[in-house]
Amino acid sequence: MGSINTSKKLLEAMLTLALAAGAFAAAQAGEPATPVSIQEIVDQFYPTRLTSASPAYPWWTIDDRKSAFVVMEKLPNGDPETILAAYSNGIGGAVRVIKAQSDGTYAVAFEPTGLDFGGTDASVDSVTIDQSGLATVEVSFGAFRPTTGDWIFRWDGTNLINLTAMETEEDGTKHTLLCLSKFVDLDHDGTLEIISEENYPPPVVEIEGELPDAAESVYRLTPNGYVLDRPVLFFSYFSRKTSAPTTDTREFSLLQNSAGPYVLKITNGDRDGSNRVSSGHIVLNGVEVVTPNMLNQGAEFLSVPVALQAHNTLEVTLAAKPQGSILVTVEDTSPPSAPPQPPQP
Repeated sequence: MGSINTSKKLLEAMLTLALAAGAFAAAQAGEPATPVSIQEIVDQFYPTRLTSASPAYPWWTIDDRKSAFVVMEKLPNGDPETILAAYSNGIGGAVRVIKAQSDGTYAVAFEPTGLDFGGTDASVDSVTIDQSGLATVEVSFGAFRPTTGDWIFRWDGTNLINLTAMETEEDGTKHTLLCLSKFVDLDHDGTLEIISEENYPPPVVEIEGELPDAAESVYRLTPNGYVLDRPVLFFSYFSRKTSAPTTDTREFSLLQNSAGPYVLKITNGDRDGSNRVSSGHIVLNGVEVVTPNMLNQGAEFLSVPVALQAHNTLEVTLAAKPQGSILVTVEDTSPPSAPPQPPQP
């Protein structure tokens, strides 16, 4: 029996050597190596502090590991060079930048601190917010209700820059002001604004004659990051789906702090010029504010000053061929009640 086991171990060792020799020969011959598992790289840097519910109770362990990542830079051979990873244990969270080392291993290169990360889940998505060409990502931590806490980071090749609009707690911890973020070029200047849910679920008028608080707000990009810009009174996409023109009617109200002046903005089709609407009109409170001559294939963007009432009715009719779509927003262009506070690194 002992000789059989010895022979078996010998064969296993010989097989291992043969596989290693084959891999070496393939590398020397220029054949592609086995792809690096990015998920395995990310998982090996899961923060140990997220394995317990609280430093005060280290025995209370949590085994609900979740992670998400995006590759921000690649090596010449296609392997990841720089990875931004987000981690969650269902309660707390963390964000780490992982970099390839000269010896072929990986290490944590940067980890932001003092930020209130956490949620039931984590997601990471690349987003192009301007023409800088720098890698920009949105990190979102979920919650038990359908909402998110969103963070915006930019990698300049050396540093992770925090672009998030934030508030600072009494203990110095910063938390994001961005929730269920939508990236839209509202000003049509090539830089994306963020429309963030200010209250979720959206507020409703419970007392007749009473106006709601802000449901959504616009955050604009500055050299120091996103800052509060203006409230959004109405935000919706309209699509041309059927063969016959149809009218879509929506209602919205002013907010408690609405001051005006107000503007109705239309983005026609996609950013690349596809899916534009070639004919249509918009009626606001019985007044035609966008005529068929204004909304056509050549109209990429429209901005129309409008007068509003406490409660408003918007009627959108799209004609011509199906598949086209428009984005309609109604905004209060008065300065925000609180001065914009740029994010801190």
